Amino acid sequence: MTKSRLILAIGLVLLPVFTIIGVGATEFTAVTTQIDYIGEIVETDPALEISEARISIAKSGAGQDDTSSPVDLEPGLSYSTVNVTDITRGHIVYTVTIREQSNNSAPDGTVTWNVRLYLNETQIGPTVQLKNNPTNGSTVEGVTLRWDLGVTSLGGGPEPDLIEVEVKRAS
Repeated sequence: MTKSRLILAIGLVLLPVFTIIGVGATEFTAVTTQIDYIGEIVETDPALEISEARISIAKSGAGQDDTSSPVDLEPGLSYSTVNVTDITRGHIVYTVTIREQSNNSAPDGTVTWNVRLYLNETQIGPTVQLKNNPTNGSTVEGVTLRWDLGVTSLGGGPEPDLIEVEVKRAS
C-alpha cells in the first residue's frame, strides 16, 4: 500500500469519528411557547366573512394604527394590515383577515361593521369599525387586523384560553 493510499484509508476511517465529534459538539437552543386555545368566530352579517385567522409570535414591535375612524375594506391580492393595538416583540399576536363574501356584497360607503376581539371574554384593544371602500365594486375587498394579546403564552391554566372574533353590522 502506498503512502497516499494509507493516508486516504486512515482519513476515510477517521472521517465518521470527526463528524460525530463535530455534530455532538453543536448545541441547539430552542425557546418554547405554550399555545393552547380555542378559537371562536362570531359573524352576524352575510356581507362579510373571516377568510383567515392565525396566531403568531411577534418577531418585532410595531405601533398601533389609527382606528378612530372607519377602516376601509380595500381591493388587492394582499389586503392592508392594521395594527389594532401596539405590537410587542415576543408577545402572541392574533391576526384575522375580513373580506366581502363576494364582489360588492358589502354595500359601499354608508354601511359599517364593528369588529371586536376577546380573550377569555375580555375585549382586547378598541372596537374597530369597518366600511367598504366605494372605489372598486368589481372585486372582493378586505382588510387584515392584528392584535397583541398581551401575553407570551396561552393555555397556562387548567383549560384552554378562548379567543373570540365578533363581526357585527353597526349601521
